[in-house]
Amino acid sequence: MEPISSIELSSMLPFVFGGLIGHGSFGGVYVAKQNNVEADAVSDLCAVKIICMEDVPTGIWNIIMDEINVMKELKHDNLMKALSTFSLGCIMCRVLPLMVYQSCDVIINSSFPYGMPEHAVGMILRDILSALTYLHDHNFIHRAVKGSHILINEIGSAQLTSFQYMIKMKPDDEKLFMVDHLQYMSKNVNWLSPEILKQDSVGYSYNSDVYSLGITACELANGVVPFADMNASLMLLKKLTDTPPVLWDKSFLISENQASSSQHAVPRRPVGSNKGQENMPHFERSTSSTDSGSDDEITFGAADIDEMNKVYMDKSYSKDFKNFVELILVVDAENRLSAHSAMKHIFVRTYTNIPGDELLQVLCLSNPIEFKSGEEKQGLAEIKTGLLKSVDEVCWDFSFSSPN
Repeated sequence: MEPISSIELSSMLPFVFGGLIGHGSFGGVYVAKQNNVEADAVSDLCAVKIICMEDVPTGIWNIIMDEINVMKELKHDNLMKALSTFSLGCIMCRVLPLMVYQSCDVIINSSFPYGMPEHAVGMILRDILSALTYLHDHNFIHRAVKGSHILINEIGSAQLTSFQYMIKMKPDDEKLFMVDHLQYMSKNVNWLSPEILKQDSVGYSYNSDVYSLGITACELANGVVPFADMNASLMLLKKLTDTPPVLWDKSFLISENQASSSQHAVPRRPVGSNKGQENMPHFERSTSSTDSGSDDEITFGAADIDEMNKVYMDKSYSKDFKNFVELILVVDAENRLSAHSAMKHIFVRTYTNIPGDELLQVLCLSNPIEFKSGEEKQGLAEIKTGLLKSVDEVCWDFSFSSPN
């Protein structure tokens, strides 16, 4: 197949395509509008996920089809909806609402490398907990709650997406014991609960999602994912035996010993314009980390630790927030809060009636994705034999990891 530009896509499909806003292993996501429709508002725009079917392996194809079918069942304000799905030759098009402020990990990378304000995190967690209670009430376990799978729309509502990893329990089942498709979930292991990773006779259930939400809370508040620099075997050991990850603020000073523990990692480097954090320092590791696959822990130089403490001395999180994170990161699943119980926690109830536009204000989200016909916003909008050429920044990542 010859390379297909966004203009050529528009001639083949009932859409006018704008810029490329995300990519995956078998296609790309474009901002689009229907042909012969003037896009005067965000509601007139959509996101179109293009998948080249002939290049998708059978195992992954089954996962894609399962996700398409399950999205037809889901009806909740904080779950990504599918507007339509159709095919043209070897190309499948999935039409989705446009999430104009992208995903939470992109927002952190671009604007809050040392973590979002507590007020913003609370509103996002409230929305995702609402989505999880709905899924659990309908016998679904999501198994992929993480910052990159939480998107923000034009009214400040957080939307949970990426249902390809989801599994449905039978009504009379108390637990699941098999982790199907685990070979495709390598990008999610930092967020997975200990009971899922163990894959033993104890099994796992709905509140495994609540643990993942706790890891996500630390990701949003600290600006870095817990266990970010650990290989899988060491991470599992740490999840089972170490103190769970915590929120970093002025009450938690990092020592040389703490800096090498499981919940610590170098804060993200600022990318682009960092609102209110332009003068924050950058950090370098003083020794090699576990990126190489070894079981060595990360260590930092004393100067780096001093600089890290200066950053977090300016942050302060409430007792309710810290208690909430502590309760949803309990290692023993039987003693962990359920999604319904977590919704009743005082920290979440604080944000019950706060409108979504306040989230946009707190995060200073004022530059939504816009439609610009034919513009390749982040790289060449081309598909060649189903594989997108590399782009500089991933806004919507729906990649599948290949089995090791």
